[in-house]
Amino acid sequence: MMHIVRAVVASGLLSGCVGTYPASVSGSLPDVIFLSTPSRVFTVGLSIDANDKRFSTFAYQDGFVCTAHRYPVDVGAATAESIEAILSISFNQVMTGANTGYPLQYVIEPDYVEAKMVGTLDSWVAGAYTADVEISLQASVYDQQGVLLLERPLLGRGSARSQGSVCPKAAIAVGDAATLALHDALDDFVEFVTLSPDVSRDEISVIGRGQ
Repeated sequence: MMHIVRAVVASGLLSGCVGTYPASVSGSLPDVIFLSTPSRVFTVGLSIDANDKRFSTFAYQDGFVCTAHRYPVDVGAATAESIEAILSISFNQVMTGANTGYPLQYVIEPDYVEAKMVGTLDSWVAGAYTADVEISLQASVYDQQGVLLLERPLLGRGSARSQGSVCPKAAIAVGDAATLALHDALDDFVEFVTLSPDVSRDEISVIGRGQ
């Protein structure tokens, strides 16, 4: 009887019914968050479209386990929430949307999100799933007249692993890898904020660590 159960589980990992299992991505703050001193308290604008399709992709699958399934990952909402949170800590107020007239206007655009998932059989009854995600964003900041002051790419990479006897568990690895990749890219964004014109390192103080 045990041999039959193992065969059924293995068959499900190798093929099974086609399913779509979205990966869950969590917003995060970098290890070190910066806060402007009172002399730098002012309102800034933020333009980012969390629904931009370039924020999303399907995990490319390699190997032979769970290849019949699809694992979509979308980092748009988590990216927008995290970027706004960082700016809210760094400045007095953040106004989102296509704003103009603020001392600084931040614009974040996605370049691409790439994800790869490899599934293997740890045993006849369990699979192991390894995911790698890369996120590429473009950050720009403009002055009140709409003149570009600074721009730079934000690149993040993350890897994660999950286990389970059913293919939906692979989505956990994809989501965890995407969260780590976003965290990595946000480290670049914090540095970008400190390099923004009128926000010098001498006017920035460390206030804590992200969760």
